[in-house]
Amino acid sequence: MKISLTEFIDFIGATGTTRLTKVRKAKCRGIYSPQFDHWKQLREAIALYHESAAPSDKTKFFNTFLSSVIDERRRKTFPPVIENYKKFLGRKIITGLPVQKAKWTHGDLTISINPELFLNIGGSRELIKLYFKPDALTKKRSDLILTLMAAAIPDNLNIDAVAVYDTKSNKIQKSASPNPDLMILVRAEAEAYASIWNQIECPQPVVVADDDDDLDF
Repeated sequence: MKISLTEFIDFIGATGTTRLTKVRKAKCRGIYSPQFDHWKQLREAIALYHESAAPSDKTKFFNTFLSSVIDERRRKTFPPVIENYKKFLGRKIITGLPVQKAKWTHGDLTISINPELFLNIGGSRELIKLYFKPDALTKKRSDLILTLMAAAIPDNLNIDAVAVYDTKSNKIQKSASPNPDLMILVRAEAEAYASIWNQIECPQPVVVADDDDDLDF
């Protein structure tokens, strides 16, 4: 079974029967379709900005991107996030590095981590996950994300820190290494998730999640 980082973190944060609902929704939601991924265009645009050896003027780049966005809802929600990201970039000396997909597996459960950015920021090599969800990025949630990221990346990637950037609050949280105590909790939760998954049936035809369901951060 394969799920997104979002789905697993949401499961850990849930209580009672809500945990069952989270697993059922993940198992029965159907095949991922890009058209229902609200933030996909912007995630890809931010990554594209850093692919060039000499990034263009950030204001010009993102204005050009916004002019290509057709969906009216996205034209309203993207600009505030873009303004935050431009502030985050500021005058920092940043070089984009090749990003590679990452996953964490425990038993039958595989969680897609897939950080969007790998940046050299003033000499610090940082692997960054972009966080778009409307829910506040609490310390508990960010600690879980960072711990899973650190555990999933290859040892030879040579990074100085893993980080999660909250696009709504324009804040970044970092960690240099996984929390071993937190990994005990993560492994236990992975086993609980798999156990619930294996007992759930999807009696109705599976459907793709609606536009409010971010399948990734």
